[in-house]
Amino acid sequence: MSRSEEDMLHELFKDSRTAQEQVSESLLNEAALKGTARAQRSKNSIRKVVRWTGVGATLFVILLFISLRMSESSTPIAPQSLPTPILFKAEPEVIASIKSNSAWLQAANQGLYQPIHRTQENKGYKVTVSGVLADNRRLIIFVTTTKLSGVALHRERATFTDRNHTSLDASYAPFLETTTLPNGSTRTRGYYVLDFYGQQQTPDMLNINLWGADSETSIDRELVRLQLNVDASRFIHLDQVIRSNQRLLLNRHDIAFNRLIVGPLHSELELTYLDTIQESIHSFIKPHLSIGTQTFPFQGSAQSSSASGPNHLFFESIYYVDHSAVTFQADGWIQNTAQSMTMKLNTDTKQLIQVPDGRTTIKDVIHNTDYLELQFSVEKEENSQAALSSQFVIAQQYTDASGKVYQAISPDPSPGFPYAFTEDSNSKRRYLYHYFIKNISYNQPLTFTPSSYPGISLIQPIHIQLKKAEDRK
Repeated sequence: MSRSEEDMLHELFKDSRTAQEQVSESLLNEAALKGTARAQRSKNSIRKVVRWTGVGATLFVILLFISLRMSESSTPIAPQSLPTPILFKAEPEVIASIKSNSAWLQAANQGLYQPIHRTQENKGYKVTVSGVLADNRRLIIFVTTTKLSGVALHRERATFTDRNHTSLDASYAPFLETTTLPNGSTRTRGYYVLDFYGQQQTPDMLNINLWGADSETSIDRELVRLQLNVDASRFIHLDQVIRSNQRLLLNRHDIAFNRLIVGPLHSELELTYLDTIQESIHSFIKPHLSIGTQTFPFQGSAQSSSASGPNHLFFESIYYVDHSAVTFQADGWIQNTAQSMTMKLNTDTKQLIQVPDGRTTIKDVIHNTDYLELQFSVEKEENSQAALSSQFVIAQQYTDASGKVYQAISPDPSPGFPYAFTEDSNSKRRYLYHYFIKNISYNQPLTFTPSSYPGISLIQPIHIQLKKAEDRK
């Protein structure tokens, strides 16, 4: 290869690299292809001016073959893709969390991350909200709490309320990590993910309330309350709606898949149970959305059971991928067999008076200084691949015989969760559900309501095409 040709190709490769640096990620491949095509056209134009004569032509062919083989091993290849750039400003720990989810990163880059930078401190306990990432149904709050050395607190937990201090109609999950600092203080960093169901959407104002219990008295008290303002105008008009109008017959169940609502941070499948069978569908087994070879898993801690009106399943967002063809898939479903979703227990006598069915028994009521530990023995779902936490869960509020409402508590060392799961040492087919309440005198019996209860697993592959490629509008 002549020096002038090599220089020209070098310049063309520089053009391609320059284009890659100047355009967004979605245009990188296009820029690289354009640079390569331009180089190919230039090589062709150079070769056209070579005169093919006798021995000189033969010698040129040999030299050209050698030079091309050498260029294959020495010419750098333009990268096909580069890491998505960070186009928003936030603390390093916030950026690291957002980068862990490609949809979150795309959403933040498009202006859905909102800096908050609010801090409040109370008697050695400090909380800082760095910012939020939100769309119409999902709100992610990035938070740091610091507890000074010597502050005697435990059972720290968060609650979320609206402007009227009413609990939000949302499920939430904490993703937090605690470290001990050299000065003896403890710092907790991470985020809370709030998913809004039913008629509730991400509010433009909410309160985050941090609670804890004094180690001496074990009395819960509100430590800090921070008001957060969310600019809903950034995302309120971003949802895309895919109308499906597909029907699914499962055994005697008739299910209508109405539409799929796609937001930057979530995908929401709306469906209606048209049957009136008492043994309703409790949940689907491993539900997910499928686009080509990509899978977008179910998100959230519960699924809607059979009831009047539309129900909703929430999945990871497909907003930033080509969703011209979308399929709902599951390995089967779990059929509810409970006759009544009510449990009555006398914690003084350890007598279980009422249960949904015979698969749940009371193993023990353990008295601790701060709390009562109720141990329920529950039969595992046959052939179920679902996590125990999706099979049997008792709502966090319970009542006494007079109707007074109480709140379950979170004992150490598991702050934030008023329940836990362990294996039942007496049977491999059963497990123990540990539920924690205040150790006080109650008007017996107590009433508990399971928000999720084991059913019968029915394995049958489900495949519903919500949108075909030719349906694109």
